[in-house]
Amino acid sequence: MKRTHRRKPMFYVIIIFLVITLGLVALDRLVATVGHRRIIEPFQAAEADAIIVPGAKINPDGSPTDMLKDRLDAAIALYASKRAPLILVSGDGRDSALNETASMAAYLKTAGIPAAAIVIDPEGYDTFQTVLRSKDAYAIRSSIIVTQTFHLERALFIANALDSDMMGVASDFRDYASMPLMRLREVAARVKALYECAVFGLSRS
Repeated sequence: MKRTHRRKPMFYVIIIFLVITLGLVALDRLVATVGHRRIIEPFQAAEADAIIVPGAKINPDGSPTDMLKDRLDAAIALYASKRAPLILVSGDGRDSALNETASMAAYLKTAGIPAAAIVIDPEGYDTFQTVLRSKDAYAIRSSIIVTQTFHLERALFIANALDSDMMGVASDFRDYASMPLMRLREVAARVKALYECAVFGLSRS
């Protein structure tokens, strides 16, 4: 009588874990590859309708964090080199105490950017909304988005999916203590972005 070998449940758990992990890695690389094609150096940036700065959490005192400050400084440099006449700050403006867009606008004004050159989008609750609303709500036809590379790849992947004329400039001006955690969270954010782009595509088909 032949002896049958039944696989232990842990074997299937490991297989499922490996499949999910490989899937996440593949999706992460897809977003990185597509998005990275649109990343340029500041001197390569053609004149655009606007420079876009996506929001991020701010400090308890209302000032931008180092990560957000670097995005704003990159936008200021592009504006100074006349790459665009407007800077669109897009983020969560619902919280009066920790208003991302108000903080960004105040920083830009302190740096000498005229109020007339600052456009505020208080409903850029995530990167997908920031990219979508720049085109649909603010009629920006061409743009340069500035943020850190790990985030920039996702933003530009979304821009590609939405057929938006958007290029990106990285604002990696320092090492960020929170980067390992941010990079881990970015994997989940990229999966979410893929889902959002797919749903958007189906809704417009």
